[in-house]
Order: sequence, then C-alpha cells, then structure tokens
Amino acid sequence: MGVKKLIVDFEVCRKCTDCVIKCSFPFHPVNDGSLTLREIIAWQVVCRRCNQPGCVASCPTEALNKRADGLIERSNTLCISCKSCTIGCPFGTIFPELVPYLTTGCDCCQNRLAEGETPLCVQSCPSGAIEYRAVTEKDKATTVNPDIIAGIAASWQKIVEKKK
Repeated sequence: MGVKKLIVDFEVCRKCTDCVIKCSFPFHPVNDGSLTLREIIAWQVVCRRCNQPGCVASCPTEALNKRADGLIERSNTLCISCKSCTIGCPFGTIFPELVPYLTTGCDCCQNRLAEGETPLCVQSCPSGAIEYRAVTEKDKATTVNPDIIAGIAASWQKIVEKKK
C-alpha cells in the first residue's frame, strides 16, 4: 500500500454548485481550505506547461514558480491578486477567477491525523470528490504537491486528443 494522499477528483468537484466542505486548518478561524485545493487542481487542468511561461515573468511579486514537470504553482502568501499572470499567459487560459486573493490555506492535515483518521474535508464532502488514500494506477492522477495532493482531472491535452 502506498502513501496516503488527498486525492481530488476535479471532474466531480466542479459540478457542485455550493461547496459545503468543512476544514480543520487550525490557523484561520473561518478557513475554507477546499478553496485552496480546488485552485491547485484547476491550475493543473489549465496550465499549458510553457517552456518560457509568460505568467511567471509577468508576476511582480514572484508568486508563480515553474516546477520541474512544467506545472505552474502559485504562492498564496506572495500573490497580491493583481491578475498580471492572466495577461501574461500566452494561451489565455489563466482566468481571473483562478487567481483569487486567498486568505485560506490547506496543510492537508499533515502531522495532525491519528492512525486511521481521515481529514475533515473528506468526511464532509457529500459528492465524494475528495478522498484520502493511496493513489492507484487506475486513478490516472497527477501529483500536484508531491507526497500530499493528487488531482484527477481531464487536462486540456486529453480533451484535445479526444476531439481528434
């Protein structure tokens, strides 16, 4: 059995009209860590993994970082939500809604779960879009944050391939 991760099925998650997930992140009294999770997975879907990403170059606070696999990550503590990245994206796929000024956070309940316990977001998600388990090969999940978050989503590449 592999290491357990938060697995977010974005195809299921984005169909919900009103998210009712609860979060136990201890450092913010009205935190909704699910916003952070959804944003991370949304970037996985829309990011075209440019060789020289204009979004990163256009960010005045250096809040965007290109990972080794080409995926762009956003630091919510550095981002001022100026939306420069939406203009800098050469494909126009970073919509302003993807760059909210978040004051929420998600630590994926690391070091806060007892053996056999599941995160509160997993327990409170009525659609089952968030699971806490090991990633299997059949999931076709992308590791978004190594060791803790994996996303299941139809990337833009897969959608284009289906249309051919």
